[in-house]
Amino acid sequence: MRHVAFAQLSPFQQDVVGKLSAILRVADALDYHHQSKIKDLTCKMQSKKKLAIHVNGKGDLTREIDYALEKADLMNKVYDVETVID
Repeated sequence: MRHVAFAQLSPFQQDVVGKLSAILRVADALDYHHQSKIKDLTCKMQSKKKLAIHVNGKGDLTREIDYALEKADLMNKVYDVETVID
């Protein structure tokens, strides 16, 4: 473990931190330019292993979506899903 504080957490707490971190990474990536371009989003399980995130906002959201997909690796791992964003 590289982080002492994380290592001191119980396994349950480490699991919670991992799951919340996964969500936060994707959320942060969706505000790629810190311009609050995303106005709303919906998340839906399309199948048992596929999480679909639909975003609405102003302007071209291509970079935000691409960056969020890059950051979705942890989400895919901890939730055992494939994340798709449109």
